[in-house]
Amino acid sequence: MEEEKLSKNTYLRKFAEIVDTLLQKTNLFVKDGENACEALMRMQIMNDGDVTFGRRLDLIITSEQDDRDIELCSLEFKKGNASYASLLHQQSKNLRINACILNEVHLLTSDENICNAYLDFAGRDAYISQIFKMNNKYIAHEVGKVAVIKNLLELDILRETMFNLFRWKRNLISNSNVVSLANIKQGNAFALAGISNTLAQSPRLSPPCKVKPAKIFMSPGNTEKRTRGVFEQDN
Repeated sequence: MEEEKLSKNTYLRKFAEIVDTLLQKTNLFVKDGENACEALMRMQIMNDGDVTFGRRLDLIITSEQDDRDIELCSLEFKKGNASYASLLHQQSKNLRINACILNEVHLLTSDENICNAYLDFAGRDAYISQIFKMNNKYIAHEVGKVAVIKNLLELDILRETMFNLFRWKRNLISNSNVVSLANIKQGNAFALAGISNTLAQSPRLSPPCKVKPAKIFMSPGNTEKRTRGVFEQDN
């Protein structure tokens, strides 16, 4: 079948299978089926936005915890013959979504030195971007390429792809370890906070926050496109 006739979901499913294999024996999981991003919905609440419906995403990588799943990055897909304007819109959207996710990680860990990496796909080709915060601004730049090869003549491309995917995996595992520890500490800090603080002269129900939340705004959504309700449950 010609690549132009393949839908983005074809590439999404194939890459999801690759990532499932890559992340075996870790606490990292792939969520597909166009999940709504929790970090983005919380950012919309902070900015007094409409959260009746959340934006659907293609893939989300999460760190599984005992009490919840913590989002680490999102991945977006387009068809191989997508227009330049469409790819530019995807790039802008995915950058801001991953900025929201990274903002949540910073708030949880109280560490703004943490950066994350994510992918944008166009057909069977993708690039890995690294996003970090500097001077209260989020900056992203390309750090590697990924491709799903078609034949054995592309073995050098496959070698580069595998190298970059394992670098991406290392970043995910590192961030997962950090958020896991921070999540445990946060749970201990809030345990019985409501009753134990009644013994203090100046009760405080939560620890002070060392990191200020960023403000990230998304462009208006397409009202004709099916979106996911905040209270819509996963099957």
